[in-house]
Amino acid sequence: MKKNIPSTLFLLSLLIYSTHSYSQIWSQLISGTTNHLIAVSAINIDTCYVAGSNGTILKTTDGGLNWINQPTPTSQILYAMDFLNSNNGFAVGDNGALLKTINGGATWTSIFVTSESFRSVKYFNSMQIVITGGNGLIIKTTDGGTTWSTVSTSTTSNIYGMKFTSSTVGYATCFNGNILKTTDGGTTWTPSSSGVSTQLNTISFSGATNGFVVGASGVLRSTTDGGVTWSTPAMTPTSDFFHCHGFLTPSNGFITGGNISTNTGVILETTDGGLTWTTYYPGTSRLCNVDFPDVFTGYAAGLNGTILKFKINGSGGMGTNDISANPQLLKAFPNPFSNFTSIDLSSLHLNGMASFKLFDVTGKCVKQEDVSTTKILKIEKGELNAGVYYFNITSKDKQAAAGKIIIE
Repeated sequence: MKKNIPSTLFLLSLLIYSTHSYSQIWSQLISGTTNHLIAVSAINIDTCYVAGSNGTILKTTDGGLNWINQPTPTSQILYAMDFLNSNNGFAVGDNGALLKTINGGATWTSIFVTSESFRSVKYFNSMQIVITGGNGLIIKTTDGGTTWSTVSTSTTSNIYGMKFTSSTVGYATCFNGNILKTTDGGTTWTPSSSGVSTQLNTISFSGATNGFVVGASGVLRSTTDGGVTWSTPAMTPTSDFFHCHGFLTPSNGFITGGNISTNTGVILETTDGGLTWTTYYPGTSRLCNVDFPDVFTGYAAGLNGTILKFKINGSGGMGTNDISANPQLLKAFPNPFSNFTSIDLSSLHLNGMASFKLFDVTGKCVKQEDVSTTKILKIEKGELNAGVYYFNITSKDKQAAAGKIIIE
């Protein structure tokens, strides 16, 4: 189930395996399988589904502590999932694999429409669902999946990712580098060139007209005019293969993927709308997908049974422990900085003892001070090394705020 994330700062960092007792920002979970996990759909912070090879579907209801295998009537690779709510969802994959559940995954029913492979699925409402697939295939239902009709796309290329910016305007990516656009809710699609002939896996928009596509060979293309023209950003990261990406605010987004030959994962983050990207290597197999139910929690899945969880915790640091309800996300200015930066705390209305803690990317607390009466917090570089740091502010053992700074 795709989320409407509030327009607040999205925090993303790398997973560091450490022998210290510091909390981790990305932690690897035990999936109980070595099957490749390709699809992720997070219903809320505790409930998440992952799916992949051999018809595998796993579900957690306890925040990733335990993953329960859900029997499915297929052995095909499942590439995508989408949930309307906690009960109703679809999973799609190779050779016409189309599965539906109406009871939270307790049972999955197979629906046959075609033997063509499916690559993505999107819920609009309980009745309208759109699915993309191989050889230019897009199918659509308006009765909740009882009947399906084929939509004309004017292409024979495989269609992979799909993103809608409104109830009528949507985009889909193709194997041949083309991008399809619809303005009538997926009834008709018009192809256009992205300027490359490389496989494009996913597409995401940070607004109505500003979007990015990613794909094979580290391809990253951007548009500022709703897909009329596409260009390569001046600062383009490199990787063998980008699988998934998304923007949670106009400035903050992420990419997941990895190196095909070495089967190593990569996570990239931008905080300036895609002009520059920070690269993290989590030490896992290649990452195929990621989903965030809110700005504090996320799940990523990858090859060889890889599942990662992202979480910002409460008073103990930033990691996988308990989190207070609705902590505020704060921005520092300037950021990045080379000498000092400032954080406005006046909006927090702190009452009583309050503590500021700054963490490096391993989760180690490198700075701490009392901010009970502080309105504007000044952070100097001092002896801190250049890099990414994360902070939280706790009051009465409850996390009141969190954020990120970058030292140049």
